[in-house]
Amino acid sequence: MAETGQVGDFIGGIVGTIFSLGGFLILILTLSEQIKFANKERFESKFFDLLKIHRENIQEMSSKSKSGRKELTDIFSQFLKCKEETMFFFKRKKENHIYQNDYLMKLKKSFELTNNNVDVVTLAKLNIPYIIVFYGLSAEGKETIKAQFKKKYHPEFYEPILDFLAMKPIKESQHHKKWKSINTIADKRNKKRAFEIIRMLRNNPNHNEEDYPNISEKAKRNFYPNNYIKYYGGHQYKLGHYFRHLFQTFTFINEQKNLSNEEKYFYAKTLRAQLSTSEQLLLFINSLSHLGIVWDLSPRVSKKTIDFCYTKRLNNKRLITKYNLVKNLPSESIFGIKYKEFYPNINYEIEEE
Repeated sequence: MAETGQVGDFIGGIVGTIFSLGGFLILILTLSEQIKFANKERFESKFFDLLKIHRENIQEMSSKSKSGRKELTDIFSQFLKCKEETMFFFKRKKENHIYQNDYLMKLKKSFELTNNNVDVVTLAKLNIPYIIVFYGLSAEGKETIKAQFKKKYHPEFYEPILDFLAMKPIKESQHHKKWKSINTIADKRNKKRAFEIIRMLRNNPNHNEEDYPNISEKAKRNFYPNNYIKYYGGHQYKLGHYFRHLFQTFTFINEQKNLSNEEKYFYAKTLRAQLSTSEQLLLFINSLSHLGIVWDLSPRVSKKTIDFCYTKRLNNKRLITKYNLVKNLPSESIFGIKYKEFYPNINYEIEEE
């Protein structure tokens, strides 16, 4: 009987230990789930706060005459107009005519792991007008642009573009008709020359252009002083804050270690659904500019001496591609800008139809 009792005590001890261990494991699992739930709750609270701020940013762009989203549509239309007005400066220009060599090499190297097929001349055709629309061509805006362009492009290429576009007044200006009269000159070189003559006349009223008598006469008839509001007045105070916050929000989602890739995509998709077509178009152009290239084509990723995971970490920060952020863009291109040339791995909505 004594031996039986000892065996029972032994078994009871083992069973008790197992139950105690099981209870402890259940407690750990429960606590782990509670921590996960709390972390997700904190994330969602922060995410919806950021989403609210995004809506407020758009609302702050509103005026009595137009909504914030209509303002963004108008900004994109202005970009398209600026792009159109700069095109003849690119005629017969190759990359070495446009870019400073060091920046060109740096740009191409950064595309080696993201999209090696990006045409850098096409990129300049988008970047230059976008930066002009972003900062504007007031005296301060021009100086800001020149400071950013001087190590990227040749001054003899971009300065004539800035001078030419700075001649354009807003439609409400008393000088708009005179600008329009010069702008109707069919030959684009003569048009450019006429505006150059007007700029010279501003500095020297006695300036005489003997080599171009007809153009000079038309310029003198339509002379207007430099006392007008520029058509390209700039939108830095609107777009700067808007895109910084949008980038911060998508980065916040992307860097969550407690979320699966599927969960991250869900929240990114939720935010993407808030973006109108005009917002996605502006995001697309912004991400191709030197201001927004970190969105995808050249993410900020530090590289170690020996770094086998560099490509993986770089791809993880390619927000446009990873989360299909411009998935809903209309058609395959807009005014000659083909989306797939820059983001070939996005599942565009147009392709699903």
